[in-house]
Amino acid sequence: MSSKVCGCGERLLLLKASTVKNKGRLFWRCRNWATNSHCNYFEWVDDEKSDFQGKETESEANGGKSVDGEKM
Repeated sequence: MSSKVCGCGERLLLLKASTVKNKGRLFWRCRNWATNSHCNYFEWVDDEKSDFQGKETESEANGGKSVDGEKM
């Protein structure tokens, strides 16, 4: 599992976009993104030239899918 951490100290979530424009594209987002802490950390995985490999899982927290895995 990834150990990438946000500036606010939380481990980042690796999620899969479901929008028409970016469908299936992976991105990092802070766990505090939609909370009162107002952290707005966001980064596309492909912007960092990642070799991340993982499996997709259902996520109740964001109402969508997330990806679990590790960098190889």
